[in-house]
Amino acid sequence: MTNKDKIRTITRKIVPKIVYKKLSRLYDLFFMIKKEGFINTYKILKKHYSSKTFEKVYFSSIDKEVYIRPNSEDLQTFIQNIIREEYGFFKNFDVKIIIDAGGFIGDSSLYFSNRFPNAKIYTMEPNNDNYSLAEKNLKNSINVNLLKKGLWSEKTTLFFGGISTGSKITDEGNDSIETLSINDLISIYSIDQIDILKMDIEGAELDVLTKNYEDWINKVKMFIIEFHGQEIEEKCFKVLEENGFSGYKYRSLYYFTKDTKR
Repeated sequence: MTNKDKIRTITRKIVPKIVYKKLSRLYDLFFMIKKEGFINTYKILKKHYSSKTFEKVYFSSIDKEVYIRPNSEDLQTFIQNIIREEYGFFKNFDVKIIIDAGGFIGDSSLYFSNRFPNAKIYTMEPNNDNYSLAEKNLKNSINVNLLKKGLWSEKTTLFFGGISTGSKITDEGNDSIETLSINDLISIYSIDQIDILKMDIEGAELDVLTKNYEDWINKVKMFIIEFHGQEIEEKCFKVLEENGFSGYKYRSLYYFTKDTKR
């Protein structure tokens, strides 16, 4: 855990939740102005809060126009992943293959694509609405292969529930989805090594990391994971540590590598 994370944890404990949230938004605004400039920040925020339809906004930091849903979590997600680079807390290394499980609307894949233009990125997003938006946002990213699949421990058909960033795989529901395992991806796309495996999959990381993982886990150089619950975190930590990985936390994410250098 970084010093900033320690300060953040202490602040959360002593500051009322509503105050902390407002302070956090102001901090995000500061970073956005610093990176995008005042004028472009104003344009983005105006479109986000005043429009009633899908809006296309320009992020100069990645030189891309992206679609976001007005008054939704979309903009905040882009701020975290593009502006504040939540998925970028590590030193560059030779990255050739990235699996982005839980691609949402393409935000993290856009970040990876911009940072590692020579890498091949496999983005997985099973939610219909999110996938459609990701398709628009990633259409010009030639190194990204967008898959309408969920990540699971095996290839099967499950159900999908929830909306926006809280969508998750469930045992029952109205919307069925197809899933693939890491072993399936390795076989289909002839992958020898996964340089970055990013997972923000609303609890499905437990299934991925505790079942049928033995053949592929040591083919991964770096895991970037957002855990969804203390019990899930503890069980996944155990598997990763037993296989030689050590983790460090940055904001809401855990990074795991076999190399102590970051």
